[in-house]
Amino acid sequence: MAKAKTPKLSDDKAGAAAELARLAAEISGHDRRYHQEDAPTISDADYDALVRRNLELEAQFPDLVRADSPSRRVGAAVRCQAFRGAKRRATFPSSSSGYTRKPSSRPSSFQKADR
Repeated sequence: MAKAKTPKLSDDKAGAAAELARLAAEISGHDRRYHQEDAPTISDADYDALVRRNLELEAQFPDLVRADSPSRRVGAAVRCQAFRGAKRRATFPSSSSGYTRKPSSRPSSFQKADR
């Protein structure tokens, strides 16, 4: 895995804006490779350093926060095949019977009501 570069602190607004644009694109690429392609190219620590740097710059220059900023995104698309088509081996008890040792007399949502 490639190691992320440790950027210098930005003192000027133009430099900070350019770095925020670079960080947004770089972090987005890492998100895609990690969440969708299941092929990360940097360590979690290096990724976290990029995200921290983005947050530091946004705190220093709040008027430069971008619409595509990683700090404004929640979640990611998951395309990994390992998560598709999973089947439960056993049903789970209903919440009404979760704290007793006796099975509930009410049918669970996984059972037919005529049982």
